Amino acid sequence: MARDRSAPSRRAGYVTDGSTMDDLVERNDARDLLPIQRCRLLLGDEAIGLTDDDIDAIRRHAQAMAHTLVEVFLHQQHAERE
Repeated sequence: MARDRSAPSRRAGYVTDGSTMDDLVERNDARDLLPIQRCRLLLGDEAIGLTDDDIDAIRRHAQAMAHTLVEVFLHQQHAERE
């Protein structure tokens, strides 16, 4: 069963209208889901010397990559069922 592309999808901290990756918009609460301090903890020594803006850019990139991987996985699952 195909997903209704007129309804926005909410996965991995992003809202998308289902058309292209350029349409990803970070949800308002995404920063609450993975705050800067938690990101610093996860990055460990790699976070030393990085500004909060640097950490935020890494967080956003990681979320976008996670979203992409989930979408690829779901697409593959759908293709296998057909």
